[in-house]
Amino acid sequence: MSFKSPALSPKQVALVQDSFSRLAPKADVVAGKFYDALFRAHPDVRALFPADMTEQKEKLISTLAFVVRGLGDVAQIQKAVRDLGVRHRGYKASPAHYNAVGAALLSTLGDMLGPRWTVDLKDAWTAAYKLIAKTMIEAASRNAPA
Repeated sequence: MSFKSPALSPKQVALVQDSFSRLAPKADVVAGKFYDALFRAHPDVRALFPADMTEQKEKLISTLAFVVRGLGDVAQIQKAVRDLGVRHRGYKASPAHYNAVGAALLSTLGDMLGPRWTVDLKDAWTAAYKLIAKTMIEAASRNAPA
């Protein structure tokens, strides 16, 4: 998927950005619930993370904030997202892990947003996550050691 072709409509971008701004005051809760959901569904993934998750939770929220802000002009975040994919390869993240992370993220967002979690909002977050995950996976595979 190319960053040059829009993967999200302007309405989807607005939905994602608005919902994320509603969650920002509860960022620490969002991060905690996300990792709880991820590790509950995929306990094998826990070993890829540090024992103390404080810094990791902060990284998650700051990365999400960066990506969400950039969805209106994804070309501006293209290099950073690709670099993130390469770094995650170094953390031993596999393509299957991206599916687990996406499911945990969507579940957490749905729980946190409650009745605001509409079909349109879920579709918008799903499209945003797929764009980012695909870009990261492609970058990691292109830059994999031979």
